[in-house]
Amino acid sequence: MSLIKVFYYIKRFFEIPALEKMLFFWGFLLLFIVTFFVKFLPFKYYLSIIRSHPHYLISNDKKPNIIKKTKKTLNRLEIIMPFNCSCFVKSIVYKLLLNFQGVQSNIVLGLYRKNSLIIEAHCYVKAENKIVFLKKKIDEIYTIN
Repeated sequence: MSLIKVFYYIKRFFEIPALEKMLFFWGFLLLFIVTFFVKFLPFKYYLSIIRSHPHYLISNDKKPNIIKKTKKTLNRLEIIMPFNCSCFVKSIVYKLLLNFQGVQSNIVLGLYRKNSLIIEAHCYVKAENKIVFLKKKIDEIYTIN
């Protein structure tokens, strides 16, 4: 990344609202922690974190705005992260950020067919039975509530 881009992103960061800055820092921290968990610990040790629910729920009229801000925050994080994160890690972080803001969501694991011989796994997030993060045409196999 060039120095001009770095200064541009720093300038833009100071222009975003305080809530989005807080989401950015939480998301940055969570991406590192969740990446460590996924790479070095078996699934059963962090399944309880994934199954967590919000401590409070917000009204339905605020949900689309929160979902949009959280998605924008993860897109910002993707630009500056020193490593690539899998769809599974991104989905966990997205779910945790939504829980932090009071939005109930689920992580869905599934498979999709690239061609007749290749099948790949994919993970995405659903809120209110709508796919809100990492959309792909897949066959749902398992939903983590």
